[in-house]
Formats: sequence, C-alpha cells, structure tokens
Amino acid sequence: MTSPAQAKPHYDHLDGIRGLAIALVVVFHIFVGKVSSGVDVFLFIGGLLLISSQLRNVADPNGRTLGCSLLRIVRRLLPALVTVVGASVIGVLILYSRVELGSLFGDASAAVLHWLNWRLIGVDAEYDAAGSATTPFQHLWSMSVQLQVYLLIIVLIHLARRLPKARVILAISILTVGSFVYATVLSLSGQQAMNYYSTLSRFWEIGAGGLLGLVILTFRPSALTRTVLSWVGLVLILSVGIFFDGAQQFPGPLTLIPLLGALCLVVSGLDDRTASPGASASPGASASPGESVSQGGSASAGGSASASPSGVRAGSAHRPPAIVRCLESAPAVGLGRLAYSLYLWHWPLLIFGVKVTGLEAKNPLLGVPTIVVSLGLAWLTYHYVEIPLRSSRAVLRPAPKSTRVPASTATRVRRLRSLGLAAGFVLVIASPLAVSAAASVQQTSDETRIAEAVAEGRDDSYPGAAEVLDDVAPRDDVPIYPSLVDRTQMMPAASSDECMTDLASTAIITHKADGSACEYGDVTAERELYVVGGSHSEQWLGALDTIGRERGIRIVPFLRSGCPLYYGGEDDANCDAWSRSVEDRIYDSPPSEGVFMVSTRPQGGDAGHSDYVPPEYQDVFSRIAEADIPIYAVRDNPWLKNDRGEQLDPRACAAQDPAADDCAVPAEAEFARSNPAEAVLTDSRIIHLDLTEALIKEDAVRPVIGNVLVYRDWNHLTDQYVRTLAPELERQMYPVDHR
Repeated sequence: MTSPAQAKPHYDHLDGIRGLAIALVVVFHIFVGKVSSGVDVFLFIGGLLLISSQLRNVADPNGRTLGCSLLRIVRRLLPALVTVVGASVIGVLILYSRVELGSLFGDASAAVLHWLNWRLIGVDAEYDAAGSATTPFQHLWSMSVQLQVYLLIIVLIHLARRLPKARVILAISILTVGSFVYATVLSLSGQQAMNYYSTLSRFWEIGAGGLLGLVILTFRPSALTRTVLSWVGLVLILSVGIFFDGAQQFPGPLTLIPLLGALCLVVSGLDDRTASPGASASPGASASPGESVSQGGSASAGGSASASPSGVRAGSAHRPPAIVRCLESAPAVGLGRLAYSLYLWHWPLLIFGVKVTGLEAKNPLLGVPTIVVSLGLAWLTYHYVEIPLRSSRAVLRPAPKSTRVPASTATRVRRLRSLGLAAGFVLVIASPLAVSAAASVQQTSDETRIAEAVAEGRDDSYPGAAEVLDDVAPRDDVPIYPSLVDRTQMMPAASSDECMTDLASTAIITHKADGSACEYGDVTAERELYVVGGSHSEQWLGALDTIGRERGIRIVPFLRSGCPLYYGGEDDANCDAWSRSVEDRIYDSPPSEGVFMVSTRPQGGDAGHSDYVPPEYQDVFSRIAEADIPIYAVRDNPWLKNDRGEQLDPRACAAQDPAADDCAVPAEAEFARSNPAEAVLTDSRIIHLDLTEALIKEDAVRPVIGNVLVYRDWNHLTDQYVRTLAPELERQMYPVDHR
C-alpha cells in the first residue's frame, strides 16, 4: 500500500477504440445525420479505469485528497472545452441574429459549467441533426454528463473511504443497475428527450465500464478467443449506426449492443504483455475521451508504447488479432489521443459551415473540409492547450536544443495560458448575463414604441392579417409586434395558465395554476365550445377567446403537448390514454357549440410538406360526428422549412430582414391550394375552416404580415397574429351571420 508506484502496462488498443469511436461520431454527424454508438463507447471507456483508480487512491495514505482529485478531473476537461466554446461564441456573434444570442450564449455558459444536458431537458430539446437552426453547442451535453458522473463517483468513493471496498462497489453497482432500469422505463414510456440527456439515465454506461474495469483487465484470453471477440466487438459497434438511431433509442436497453462491442474489443487486446516505457501509474486519475489510458488508471498525456514493428508485443507469445493491430497502429492511437479535442471542434465547425455556405451537412463539399479543419484544430488544441494545462507542473513540449525556451519563459507562457483560460471561462459564464441585460433593454424599448404606435389609434399600425385579407397597407415606421426578444410573450394564455397536460401525464387539466377553471371567452356563458388536441389546437385560443367574448360562448380547452387525439406516435404511449379520457368527456358532457380540432398536418418525408388527414384524425372525427356533435375542423398552418428541409427561425429572419427571400417559403411548396380535409371528412356535422390564405403574402408564407410577427417558431403561430385572424375565423365558423 505504501510502496512507490511502478510502471504499469499501457494499452494502446484503448486509444485505438477511442479513435474508432470519434471516427464514428464525426462521420455519422456529418455524412449520415444520425447518432452512432461513438458517444456511448466514449462513456464506457472513460469509466473503465475510474472506479479502480479511485479505490486505489483512497487506500493510499499518500493519495490525492478529494479536492485534488476533483481539481485534476476538471483540469483535464476544462481547458480544451473553454477554448472551443470561446471560439464558438465569436462565431455566434458574427453569424447569428440578436434574438438568437440569448439562447445560444446560455448554451455556451451551461456547457462550460457542465450543466448543458439539464438545460436541454428544461427546454424539451430533442437531439437534432446538423442544420442551420441547430445550436453549435448541442454536442457538449455528453461532456456535462461525463463530468457529473465522474464527480459523483469520486465524491462517493472518498466519502466511503473508511468502509470496506466491497460495500463501496456494491453501492456503485446498485446505482448502476438503478440507472439502467430508469433509462429503460423512460425509453419504454416515450420520454426520450429526457432519457437521452439525463445524468440519471447515462450513469449506468460509465458505471458499467468502471465496474467491469475492476475485473476484465486481469483477463488473459487465448489467441482464438481474442480474434473472435475482436470481430464480434467491431460488428456490434458498427451495426448501431447502420441499424439503429441512438438519438431515438439510447441509453435504453439497446445501448447494451455497442457497450458489449466495446467490452469485446477491450478484452481482445489483453494478453501477457509487460510494462511499456513511459506509462505511469498515478492514483486518482481517470480518462477523458482524448486521453490515452494505461492500466492502473493513469491518463498518459505524452507518449505511449506502440507495438513492435514485427507486430509481436514484448512478453507476448502470440501475434495480436488483425483488428487489435489496427487499433494499436499509429493512426488509430493518434486519433484516439485527439478524440476529445476533435469531438469538441467538429460540431460547431459543421454548424457554422452549414449556416455560411447554405449547403447540407451531408454534402462532401462541406463535410470533407470540416473534417480536415477539425483535425488541424484538434491537433493544435491537444498539443498547445490540453497538454500544457493538464497539470499544474506542466511545461511546454521540449524543443530542439538550438531553439529550446528557457524555463522562466516557459513558466511565463504557461501562466499566460492559465490566465487566458480563466479569462475565457469568466467571459463565457458572464456573457449570458450581459446578453440578457441588453435583451431586456431592447424589449423595453420595443414595447414602449409599440404602445405609442397603438395609442395613435391608426388601423395601419398593426393590421396583421388585414393586410392580405382586407388590403390594409401597413405603415413602415413602427417596430414589429410583438417584440422579437421574448418568445414566451407570443404564446397563448393556456401556456402561462398551465392548462396543458405535459408529456409525462395522462390527466385532463381543468384548472389553471391559480386554481380557477381553464376557461376562456365568456366564462359565465352556458354555451360552450371544446378546444381539443395538441399545441396546434392551443394556438387558436386567442382568436376563439375574442369570438367567445363577443358571442357569449365559454371556451374550454382539453390540450396535451404533442397529442392531437390519438396521434402521439410510438414514443408517446400516454397519448392514447389521454385521448380516450378526453373522448369519453366529450360524449359524457357534449358541448353545445361542438368541438374545435385541427384536421390536417404536413406529410413530410418523400411526400414533401403538403398537408393531409392522418387515419387517426379520420377515425376520431367520424366517431364524434356520429355522436351528433358538431366539429369545427381547422386546417393546420404550414410548417416553415427551407428547400433543404431545415426548420426556419421566423424571429431570426424578422430581426435581420423579414422581406428577404431566405425568409419566404413558396406557398405551393407548403400546401395544396385546396383543403385536403374537405375531400376526406365529408360528414355534414363537420364545418371546415381554412385560414391559410391569411398566411400568404406575395405567393409566399412570410414571417411578418401587417407589421405583426406571424410565427413564433417554425410551426406555431404567434398569439398576436392569431388574434388578428379572429374576424375571418368567426366568418367561417358562422357564415350565416356574415351574409
């Protein structure tokens, strides 16, 4: 326990596995647009030596303290991260509009603080393929998960250092199994966005690696076994990106496939080799994706022993399997050492490239240069940021004697780097606060100017839909309404009132957050209209509220996120249960005025964006109509996508130039001129409503009409614009009154 640390074998094939993992991540991100198994392999390999090294550290009287252990982990991960995030922030300032800065700077800050995964969960973000609307910091969620789990395990082991080692291992085993069960439950219940990013779901991948690392490095399989395991492992890892999409299925039970593959590759490279020169055994270390790993838990910052030219390692009687030799080759090992920096760089470069060039991420004209530049920046970051700042005693790499820098100069350079890193950290953390303050000032200014324009009482200040429906020419000396700064002000009242069931629930929400009934329009009226479905039904509440007040109708919403009746998809098992409850409520207490529901949605895929009536809609519409309940079937609005199929951000377009061609989506590309629901839903009790003509200006769907922002995001209308549609919606709902 007190003897000096001795050199321990360095397993080059572990670096090679990292090289394979980062290659999969980059290739699938850039050329496929899917999630491979690369990140999961990273997490597994990263945890492989974590538990064993920490257990040895706390057993050593001279081992690192808890504070030193935590600091060492942070020092290994933070320098490169701050460098890349800082550079990305500069790119964001150059390429993005002012209304996007608040969200993006918040992402940057959360990434540096290693909290980005929980921020993404908080905004219900799903993992998106690379595109102009994708945040350049999205990929850093895994760095947040990694550090959170590392810190949790290190703290747990240090706090339990006086307990028997078996009990500590048992505790971590229970946490690992619990995490796997939790991930499985979330996967089966359709809560994939939370499942994908959650630390609780991901713990088991690192925990499993750490627990297996206690035993597998002692294995010495036969040559035949190593050969078989190497091929099985490679096939399992490669099959994931081909047959599965990790964004939709990981870290659920299917994640066992790539992790089993990684385990097979690890074991296939184990034999009776002796210590390699230069490998160190340092208690308390653990490996991040870019570090080379030696047995005993050290993360070798510098060189490592490579296989001998003959392919037979020192002390080994057998030639390694071909796949292991490939993993131990200089290119694979070198790529493995660059894996962390390469992972950090490739994604923001890809996103910025898409935004600047307008090319698809999958286009080789963009993808190949992105890989080349990412490799170059990763090499520079590894050698001039990661290595020098990895240790408080780190120095520059030795230069040739003729040009060697004096020690004092090297010390000054190292201090300058540390100072620059600290300054970058502070700037990235503080930037969201500065942007938020500026946005608040901008919003106050916008709202003041808007209020002044409204107070003038001119019909042409904010005519909204009246510009295209009634030929009201809008004035050009007022700001866009509402202020582009805050999207929450563009939501219908049901959102702030919390009258919408969330994805995890099947309950029907009937009361607001303040305890009053979820009712709008004339809340004292006996006549009532039910508004049923998901967010695309919810968005019409503003216009219906106006109509209800004028006509003496109580508007009662039955809403659930992402759930037009029975159309929640395979990932939302709760949608059907909620839908049945709502349908029973409709039959048990029929509304006097009927039910208001969306009747169409975009087809997507090879069929383009043209809208249609899904079979689920047809079935429930037929049943409700057969119950002699009137249905107001409103055609869904177009969903804004460019010709590459990417989502358009209307606020960003409006902030830059709402009249720009890039912000206009040709009407014929979005929907047919005739409402497809009229040909499918033919029951006389179904009243068809079609407001699409009020969304078209100069043969295109545009972000701003009549000085009012039309869309709050790529597929939802703003509450402000919907309210300008109230006269036209009322005319279509009650045509006799308007004759």
